[in-house]
Amino acid sequence: MFDIQTELDLKNMKKLSNEEGKNSEVYLATDIQLDNEFVVKKISKESIFKDYGTKDESNLFNESKILYKVSHPNITDIQYASYDEDNVYMVMPFYKNGSLQSLIEKRNLTVREVIKYSLDFLAGLLHVHANQLVHFDIKPTNVLINNNGKGVLTDFGLAKYIDPITELAQPIKLYYSHKPPEYFMSRLLSKQADIYQAGVTMYRLANGNNIWCTQASWFTYADIIDGNFPDRKFYLPHIPKKLSKVINKCMDVNVDKRYSTVLEIINALSTIEGNLDWVYKEVDEKTQIWENICNGMCTKISLVFDGKMYNLNGTKTNQETGNSTNISKLSKKKITLDEAYKVIATFIEE
Repeated sequence: MFDIQTELDLKNMKKLSNEEGKNSEVYLATDIQLDNEFVVKKISKESIFKDYGTKDESNLFNESKILYKVSHPNITDIQYASYDEDNVYMVMPFYKNGSLQSLIEKRNLTVREVIKYSLDFLAGLLHVHANQLVHFDIKPTNVLINNNGKGVLTDFGLAKYIDPITELAQPIKLYYSHKPPEYFMSRLLSKQADIYQAGVTMYRLANGNNIWCTQASWFTYADIIDGNFPDRKFYLPHIPKKLSKVINKCMDVNVDKRYSTVLEIINALSTIEGNLDWVYKEVDEKTQIWENICNGMCTKISLVFDGKMYNLNGTKTNQETGNSTNISKLSKKKITLDEAYKVIATFIEE
């Protein structure tokens, strides 16, 4: 029985953006031995010791061990882990499509996409819970889109095993805007923390990045405790009520009123039907547009702010002939934003 010490040669290290305050540095690098590009997560040993409150080196590879153990099609793979005198390195596949965060920064998702990506990462989370783990860091940044277009859960730096008796776990720290209400009463959290964070993540996917950033600029921990952040009453009008109800149940401030398991969320999302392909765009600060193509007809809804009130208009265009007609139900002048959203929601539901 003997030990072997080897060297790992990574070249062309290019730092990737640290989205939402990651507690590590992430690089794109070329593995000379495999002649391929990989993502390298670099974590200082001191930061790990600080998080655990001890210099016990057995904690250095906790994240890599967990990631290897929970291998699943909807969880990012780990290729290998290594270390040097000061840092721990985790090497993972490079997904050119980026994260859900990078996607929603570019555009709003359709409802079909929201459901699809949610079902993807929830399948991974279901597997995490089956292994008696709590992830504790569910957010758009930590759902990557792999090269097959599938959402995969990543970043297990905060993951903790659940106590088999109490079914509770002690997290090190949590991302502030995704902290569940119970975090502020007790640092002992259950799988329900992940269900809450899954709800917040789906809320962000449904309403888009701009709306989230506006809300996130003013909230306090009291707003989380009271259920005022995120704003459960606000959803864009093309979001089906059935989807908003699923999301709000995940985010219920009362732990006992949330879904009890991830599987229940998956089952609820799977029943949502209807026209799920409306494309929403914020053209500028004054103009919002919804478009949908179905059976050769393009329906377009325009909502324009004139400085005081909103003007609503809708048209249907035959894609083959180019002929357009106005939609009388959507012809409204000088109305409030709430009134406009109600008219649009009613039209889309019909």
